[in-house]
Amino acid sequence: MDIQKFVARRKALKISQVKLSTGICTQATLSKFERRGRVPSLAILEQLCGRLGLTVDDLNESRDHSVTQVRAQLDEIERQLMMENYQPVLQALKQVQVAQIEAVPLKMQFYYLSGLLKSLINGAASDVCFDFDQILDDLDQSHETVFTPLAYVGLGVMYSRLAELEKAQFYFEKVHQAIEQLMAAVADQDYLRLLSETVAFARINHNQVVEVKTAALRSRYLRASKRA
Repeated sequence: MDIQKFVARRKALKISQVKLSTGICTQATLSKFERRGRVPSLAILEQLCGRLGLTVDDLNESRDHSVTQVRAQLDEIERQLMMENYQPVLQALKQVQVAQIEAVPLKMQFYYLSGLLKSLINGAASDVCFDFDQILDDLDQSHETVFTPLAYVGLGVMYSRLAELEKAQFYFEKVHQAIEQLMAAVADQDYLRLLSETVAFARINHNQVVEVKTAALRSRYLRASKRA
């Protein structure tokens, strides 16, 4: 990603970091992006670029690995996974060059999809844990994004398939707790994806307690959305 192009445009327009970030993110987030190459969430990056008259793709040196294209690619993989088309998902994930993905949210989405697929097709537990550890112990250490509870979903699925039900229950309960904590922190689309997928995988693994609790949370959220 050509961050210097971003910085050069901001300076050419004589816009300070404080002014550019107002209403979008903190000045510290913008500073980390410009000085350290710490890419913020795609939603934030798109808004920052928009104020400068740029697109995220404008910052990518290779359009083959642009944020927009990778996002579309991963979204399609996720759609296929939800339809239980495991073989196409496996092949599609092999085509993704994760080392070339610079946007942290997209990296998390990749590892979530990779780990979840392996848990669903009875992949090696060490491989499943490795993928989810990329999220829990590296990319989302503070556990502030939707991908942390989604990683818990995948771990719960894995232990259910290994018939280690106590461990599975532990992770499904962490999903429920994480949903409660994230209710005021993530975007609407993320809410619905998290809640829907949690219910779906709870059903797959016959985890009635988590299914009931999560369905209740989803109903409460949808009612609140209609009132807003």
